[in-house]
Amino acid sequence: MDLFSALVPIEVVAPLDRCGDLMAELNRVGAMILGFDSTDPCHVLAKIPAAALKGIEIWVAKTFADRGKVELRPIGSVGT
Repeated sequence: MDLFSALVPIEVVAPLDRCGDLMAELNRVGAMILGFDSTDPCHVLAKIPAAALKGIEIWVAKTFADRGKVELRPIGSVGT
């Protein structure tokens, strides 16, 4: 990943029992984890390189089927 790529704010919703897998994948693509809650399903707020967005969307769709989703968040709504 290009370290100077624009960061895109996202929220990822995933089953609680797979939240660790999600965090690992976000870290792998260079995401900046801003927060999460441990309810079921878990919600993870992060900023990821724009170049990694499509890959995360595909990974979530494959990994969680209809039990997970990625949502883009408005600028300023996810941390600083």
